[in-house]
Amino acid sequence: MGHILYYYYVKASAHGGAEARADFSFETGVSAVEASFLPDTKEKVDMFQQAYDRVLLKHEKAAFIKSASEKKEVVEKEDPDIFLTTVSDLIIQRALLKTDELLFRRITESLVQALRVQRASIWVLTPNSIQCLDLFEMKTKEHSEDYELKEKDFPHYFKALRKERIVSAQDAVKDVRTSEFSEGYLKPLNIVSMLDVPIWVGGKMFGVLCCESIAQKRTWSKKEEDFVYLISNVLASRLERK
Repeated sequence: MGHILYYYYVKASAHGGAEARADFSFETGVSAVEASFLPDTKEKVDMFQQAYDRVLLKHEKAAFIKSASEKKEVVEKEDPDIFLTTVSDLIIQRALLKTDELLFRRITESLVQALRVQRASIWVLTPNSIQCLDLFEMKTKEHSEDYELKEKDFPHYFKALRKERIVSAQDAVKDVRTSEFSEGYLKPLNIVSMLDVPIWVGGKMFGVLCCESIAQKRTWSKKEEDFVYLISNVLASRLERK
């Protein structure tokens, strides 16, 4: 995983703030969250170093590393507010997200990275179901789609989506809003906790963001809930401008 590549974004932000971070993403053509999942190949590292040197020159800053091999620190220690950084990146790097497909992929990757969950997905609401637009799984680093959940099979869940701001289920198997998924979905995949936030576009529910913790039970914090809610609004604002 691209710890070295992502480290460039952390230091760009430290040396030149959001402007330098945005300049760096445009120089590389790679978003920060995408960089975190790319392999740290020599070709990519060299390209990032060259891009970083150009950004430093523009901002008249001294280089922070001579080579990527000098990286010692853990990325997370240099990026204490991952939620704020993630939202900022999605906003300032929006020019890189030229299609809805790219936008959906970066959002699901962002949710997995920031929340440290194993699965994140975006679903669109149809008259009788929700259909998956993108599912990203941390274990495989792969995206998939075209799954469908019918309302008639999960009435309590659909009712909660339409009424609640956030569906935060610490124990998804026992929570009445999500327990309908137990036998066919939660137990087979070992999903323990779910954090789902409806996406509202133009006053109508467009779909839902879904974050899933495998094996480990999560007591979702208010900060985590607010983060996913904010991401849903970032997505909604993009969709509303179409």
